Amino acid sequence: MKNAQYFFSYILLIVFSFISIFPFFWLILISLKSGAHIFDTTNFFSNITFQNYINIIDNYKFLKSIMNSFIISILSVIIVLPIGFLGGYYFSRSIKNSTNNNIFLILLSTKIAPPIVFAIPIYILYIEVGLIDTMFGMTFLYVFANLAFTVWIAKNLVDEFSDDIEEASKIDGCNTLQSIFYIIMPSNLNGIFSICLIVFILSWNEFLFASILTRNETSTFTVHLTSYFGSRRIDWSGLSIASVLGSLFPLLLTIFFQKYLIKGLSFGKLN
Repeated sequence: MKNAQYFFSYILLIVFSFISIFPFFWLILISLKSGAHIFDTTNFFSNITFQNYINIIDNYKFLKSIMNSFIISILSVIIVLPIGFLGGYYFSRSIKNSTNNNIFLILLSTKIAPPIVFAIPIYILYIEVGLIDTMFGMTFLYVFANLAFTVWIAKNLVDEFSDDIEEASKIDGCNTLQSIFYIIMPSNLNGIFSICLIVFILSWNEFLFASILTRNETSTFTVHLTSYFGSRRIDWSGLSIASVLGSLFPLLLTIFFQKYLIKGLSFGKLN
């Protein structure tokens, strides 16, 4: 009976893995073809060429959009991590206060509303203060968008941390900030990696606000993909190649750091 359960479990895992991987495999296959060969279903592996990848490497707009996405995502992670962890520590240690509990719930509620609700107010605000098409404006927006998530994860990490160890560090002369940055955060590296990875991916993949608030200078990778859609035709080769290369970096990060991601999101309960 137990062997049968293992067998069906493996079958389900194989089926779900195939369903998850096949679209990306198909995307790679399309990127290796050009022109009418993309729609040739008689032989999927015929007319393979790498010339498309060589061509896109020389595409300045694509490279610039990738660099913009990388810079904005990295800056968002660097800024939101310490702010979010400090917020998580505060709410973890003072959540018994009803006022702080309400503030925490209000902060989390910002993730409940659909992003389109904030699109028009933020657009008008950015026009007034001159933040349209700026790195600072996009970084600030992504910090705000990911702050509630970071605070929530950080609060759970701090909840799992022993109060006795923190008190011992303060007896040894550490103040609250030193305890957070020298004791609590290093003890929760799995959670830190999880926060960094998820915030990076969320910032990298964001499209709605990037399409509204960026122009030529800070256009991100996701916005650049729309340039392959014409009024009369769609450049399927260029679109698939850009999609493959654009998803490669976050995909590799997830593969290399999946152990930390799983442990971090389980708040250290998995070994």
